[in-house]
Amino acid sequence: MILLPNLSKPLAINVLESLRHAISGTKYHRIEETLTISIGFCNVDSDCALTDRELEKIANNAKSFAKAHGKNCIATYARESFEEKDLYIVGADV
Repeated sequence: MILLPNLSKPLAINVLESLRHAISGTKYHRIEETLTISIGFCNVDSDCALTDRELEKIANNAKSFAKAHGKNCIATYARESFEEKDLYIVGADV
């Protein structure tokens, strides 16, 4: 889990996208496969009433969505209600 305090949603997506690209761009000696990462993230305000475990579950649901929809991408929620129907992919390589 990574906490990115005081970042807007677009800026957080940029940071996570940079991390995703850095990981997939890393080469390992004698390993031909490319390492990829699927990221699920939720954006909350400082007055959010959810617990850390609830937020972890919400982010894990988004990560599972990312893995199910192409891997090596970022999934997040369109709304702060964090409903499954509001999940969408950002930061996918096309």
